[in-house]
Amino acid sequence: MNYLKKFKKGTHVGVMLSFVIFLTFLIFLYIVLEPTFKTQKSKDFEINSIKGQLMQEVQEEVVAIPMIFTTIDISPTHNCIKITGSHEIFSEIDYDHLIIKDEEENFLYYDNLASSGVQGIQIEIPENFVSGVLTIYSSQDLSIYHKDLGGCRNNEEDEEFTIGSIGTSSVIFETEILDIIQEYGNNKDELKERLGIPKEYDFSISFLDEDKNIIDEAGEKNPLSDVYVEETIIEYSDTEGNLKIGFLIIRIWK
Repeated sequence: MNYLKKFKKGTHVGVMLSFVIFLTFLIFLYIVLEPTFKTQKSKDFEINSIKGQLMQEVQEEVVAIPMIFTTIDISPTHNCIKITGSHEIFSEIDYDHLIIKDEEENFLYYDNLASSGVQGIQIEIPENFVSGVLTIYSSQDLSIYHKDLGGCRNNEEDEEFTIGSIGTSSVIFETEILDIIQEYGNNKDELKERLGIPKEYDFSISFLDEDKNIIDEAGEKNPLSDVYVEETIIEYSDTEGNLKIGFLIIRIWK
């Protein structure tokens, strides 16, 4: 009986000793791997910070101004309308970077009247347009659909219309992304500082279309050291205001 008690006691001590050894091993493992965990967490934070700053760099404001026409008298000598500075919309737009669309998303040519000393524009109207909404989009990254509409200058009175709700939004532009990639090649250090990338890190940027075809890129794609990659799906606009899907890939390594 005493022998059995001693045996059971010895077994209990062995279990406790094994548990202490296992616990010591876990503590040792944590101490060894803790710097790696911290590095991973820190690196992820840096990538997110860079991505956020990059997104700000490639966005521009777009002002959308809907003009609602109840009726327009289209004739062979009157295929355009004139809108001059008496309307408040002209404080909201950039005359040199406009796109004007009808309700079917057709592009309409316009003529800037500034050259004739008048604040305003003339807009070419489709033959079948008698009423509806024309929307002016203004942003420095939009193309210019300019055309000489000299005959329209004979109209002495502006067309009557009402202005809908003016909207302003931030849009990612293809031109802005391409400018950033070009800046990487021309002045990488300044771009790196502006994006908030620590000096001890390097980075690269890739811009892909919806099918993952490369549109443009800058920097190494396969550095020899460990690289952390952040791939972001984006909706961006081309210079004609068409929205597209693409990808921005950021790589960062030490």
